[in-house]
Amino acid sequence: MAETLALADTVTVLLVHQHATSASRSAPVGGPPPGWARPAAYRAQVHQATGMISVQLGVSPAEALAHLRAHAYADGRLLAEVAADVVARRLRFDQSDL
Repeated sequence: MAETLALADTVTVLLVHQHATSASRSAPVGGPPPGWARPAAYRAQVHQATGMISVQLGVSPAEALAHLRAHAYADGRLLAEVAADVVARRLRFDQSDL
């Protein structure tokens, strides 16, 4: 499961990078492409949000990450944006989300 999640993370980063690279042609020079998150900040915030969701739902970190990803996908938002909302306590997961 851990290897599958790591592979999914890698593929996601590559796809976002590919999208950002094609979008950067229209982006101003010197700034990051639109929607692009810095990998270190992104990773730390996603891990922190995963831990918070794990405690809120009483599930494993792998399952909590799946809930986080599903929520981001369902809302059409970036994973980093949803993670930021969880960490800032603007978004909370509860048992009805299971």
